[in-house]
Amino acid sequence: MLQQKPVRQIAHFGSSLVRLFAPRMYAHYSTTLASLCVRDPSLKPNFARSVFSCSTFNLGPHTITRMHTDHLNLPFGWCSITALKFLPGSTILIPSAILRHCNTPVAPAERRYSFTQFSPGGIFRWAACSFRSAKDAGISAKELSSMGPSRWEEGLGMLSKWSELQNSPL
Repeated sequence: MLQQKPVRQIAHFGSSLVRLFAPRMYAHYSTTLASLCVRDPSLKPNFARSVFSCSTFNLGPHTITRMHTDHLNLPFGWCSITALKFLPGSTILIPSAILRHCNTPVAPAERRYSFTQFSPGGIFRWAACSFRSAKDAGISAKELSSMGPSRWEEGLGMLSKWSELQNSPL
């Protein structure tokens, strides 16, 4: 499925939305994924034109998610969710690690399919710790926890302000 042209186009579209609306976050995702692949050549991105490290197909036919957060994803990061059947082509970017989200049930005769791209927070932490665990890098759980506020501020700095979007050449 990953090699199907329509799937590759959807993956690129979701990634392009991040580049358009949060170019600094896009650069962080891109740099991190590229560094992982250079460090370990056995790793290959799912899609050549996407900065997301992971993807999932929800092929139902009655895909339902209960209220949840994707707490292992990058806290300030986004995931891209594209509807494949229910309102086909509709894509939304959400900060899935901190935003409680779900979908509504569909009627028995209805079908819902979706495609989601995301990047787990552990990938960014692994790269930031010189491609090893925080423990192997000599960072205790207490130290890691104390870094949270500064990492959050750094993450917020990757989001665009409305004035930046208004002045964008697009």
